[in-house]
Amino acid sequence: MAKGQVRYGEITFSVRHVLAWQDSTTADSGWSVVSGDVTPDMEQQIKNQLWQVTGYDWEPVYSGLTARPDAFTAMPDSIQPENKTKHNIAGAWVTALEDIRVRFPGAEEPVKRWQGNLTPVVMYF
Repeated sequence: MAKGQVRYGEITFSVRHVLAWQDSTTADSGWSVVSGDVTPDMEQQIKNQLWQVTGYDWEPVYSGLTARPDAFTAMPDSIQPENKTKHNIAGAWVTALEDIRVRFPGAEEPVKRWQGNLTPVVMYF
């Protein structure tokens, strides 16, 4: 294939999400997972994200615990801005692409380099 030519192919992958959080009551014991499986890479990414939260000064270690699924909705009045209290909660959401496979059907020669684009769509709650 000449340089600059385009060949269309297929890409498949698995998407893995981990939602983690920590509040003032769990500050010394580390962060918990609300959903997802924590791999060593995910654990490091969550630590990196927590350190980016303004005012975060707790222990960024994985406690090994699973938080309640309603952790963010159980007491909504306690985290509302009109209470003028510090929220004392930090969270991290990590998404990873794994098991990436690329295939070019009908390719008469092997593909040595490929490029693709992903457009993430993020919705906040």
